[in-house]
Amino acid sequence: MPGRPRRRSSAGWQVAWGWNRNRPEPFPPTLLLTTVMTDRLTAEERSRNMSRIRGGNTLPERVLRSGLHREGLRFRLHSRALPGRPDLVLRRHSAVIFVHGCFWHHHAGCPHAASPKTRVEFWCRKLSDNTRRDQRQVQSLLSMKWRVLSVWECALRRSAERDAAIAATIAWIYSRVVSAEIPPPRGDGLSPS
Repeated sequence: MPGRPRRRSSAGWQVAWGWNRNRPEPFPPTLLLTTVMTDRLTAEERSRNMSRIRGGNTLPERVLRSGLHREGLRFRLHSRALPGRPDLVLRRHSAVIFVHGCFWHHHAGCPHAASPKTRVEFWCRKLSDNTRRDQRQVQSLLSMKWRVLSVWECALRRSAERDAAIAATIAWIYSRVVSAEIPPPRGDGLSPS
């Protein structure tokens, strides 16, 4: 068709971008070093966007839900009627389960909960605020006669640990233990908090 630009073949694009089989890098090294990715948003706009990112339906949460569902347990997700919006609510057992990310909820002694090296004051304050908020929410749920389990992300990472964590969660659901963590703080099975 006249007037329509011709498409280049893949070889044409390779030549246009300066790549060939004898030279593995697609761009000269000086071009790669001087190329800087700029943010199109201002700091305030970026902050607003990041604050709207929510942590629901994370991979560890889905793994635990899948294991519990496979065992025949049924539950509600993220109930807004309860303090802290627990990840799983098992009304029949008067139990709620939180699946905590090791970094965001500052899992003590976990290698995945390492503190960032930049903006140390900000991160220390934020992570300690998260921990205090978690404690307040657990106390509020306990006062409402709910049983509370916190499952840490590190317990759901590897398949052997994952199966043990799901089994421990099921055992906790059918037990009468009021509050517990998986993995437990002392590493000696289910320990009441």
